[in-house]
Amino acid sequence: MRPQLVCAMVLLAAMALAGCNRPPPDAESYFPLHLGARWTYALRTDMAKPPVEATLELSVVRKETLEGEPVTVRRSASGVEYYVRENASGLERVASRTDLEELPLRDETPIRILPARLQPGVEWIGSTAPVVLQRTLEFPHELKYEYRAHMVYRIAAIDETLEVPAGRFSPCVRVEGSGSFKIYKDGLTGVADQTIASTEWYCKGVGLARFDRDEPADSRMLKGGKVSYVLTEYAP
Repeated sequence: MRPQLVCAMVLLAAMALAGCNRPPPDAESYFPLHLGARWTYALRTDMAKPPVEATLELSVVRKETLEGEPVTVRRSASGVEYYVRENASGLERVASRTDLEELPLRDETPIRILPARLQPGVEWIGSTAPVVLQRTLEFPHELKYEYRAHMVYRIAAIDETLEVPAGRFSPCVRVEGSGSFKIYKDGLTGVADQTIASTEWYCKGVGLARFDRDEPADSRMLKGGKVSYVLTEYAP
């Protein structure tokens, strides 16, 4: 074999090995935002009998500017787009859009995903709509269009190991959320606090790997339950 050909083959092999050893995009991020990243989650809720199981798919589809600021657009397979902003304070969702809408709709207040400082004890406030709770005797049954719970989120741990169908990931940041809102529960209880609790795990180089939420209620007029999203596949 000619020396020039041998040298060329050695060079190609070295380049291939360098490509194999190259870390994936956003390998250090706890919420990857590079183009083409895709997540698949198994969704499960105990609100139906038997419990409902479904699939949620999300992917990063483009980068653009929204009112002069750079954002990353994540899209669900169901046709909803979420606009994410990254700045010195951390990551926030600032708008959303469905396929029926021409322009994105700004969130009233940016929804914090993760703060820039990932340390145990760091807290922030936010709000969320109930997604599981339902009225049993009124229509519409869902409460998400009328009520918002005031939430306090706190980083509970930064070095956990999490095992899900997509794999075993470490380190992971665990975020605990708790909050409540006032609602009329029934004739005996009257107006009372309705609690919401959530736990989220964000893993390095992967992003959100698990989300658990509990909206407990069991009265004649109001039923609650649990919902979870568990990562089954991540394609960087």
